[in-house]
Amino acid sequence: MRASIAAGLVTAMLQSVPASGNFQLEVQVVRVRDSVNDCGRWPEVCHLYIDKMCLDPQFEEPGSEEEDQDCSLIEYEDNLDLKYGLPETRTLSVTNQPWPVDFQLYIEVVDFDIIPPDNHIEDVVVQESLNTSSEFSEEMDYRNTPGGRITLSMRFRVQCNEGYEGPHCDCIPHNDDVSGHYSCWEDGGISCLPGYTNTSNLCRQGKCEKCGLFSPGYQFMLKDKHSA
Repeated sequence: MRASIAAGLVTAMLQSVPASGNFQLEVQVVRVRDSVNDCGRWPEVCHLYIDKMCLDPQFEEPGSEEEDQDCSLIEYEDNLDLKYGLPETRTLSVTNQPWPVDFQLYIEVVDFDIIPPDNHIEDVVVQESLNTSSEFSEEMDYRNTPGGRITLSMRFRVQCNEGYEGPHCDCIPHNDDVSGHYSCWEDGGISCLPGYTNTSNLCRQGKCEKCGLFSPGYQFMLKDKHSA
């Protein structure tokens, strides 16, 4: 018999400078392996919750020294109940980093016991590549192999906050002389606004319709022969 829990939602705010977006994890179903009695009772009456999640911007081999380091992007240490009260939404803090696309997510699943301590069931490790999008990724099952005892059916998405664009949510359109005059492409590149040029200088250089050029980079005005 399996314990099945309908959708839960975790939202993480990527508040970085200069990047900002939302990482969302949606838990659709949780399954406990039939033959495992990790809860001290039948699997279908386990009261599972996520005690901790850790999101890192790179892949690390399980058991490596890097795996035990502190979370470098997002850390979540509040209880996300996987049995009652779903869906639930959480807002998480992050370090100042752009969205990495490739990420590794550690999820610590625990069973609630009336008499402490609670019973640690399993750490589920997810390795994925995720581009920014308004749509959720395809729902997939995640279980540690071999011998995984918990299966989490989940999907993800990352959305840039308003004013931030690009695959890493780190491109901010500007129209001022200090930061430049440009808009952002979906791939993170920039395009100069009308009247400005030179993307390598963040489009700070204005166009001069009656200019000639000296090398390197100096301009002179071409005098109109009909002018006084």
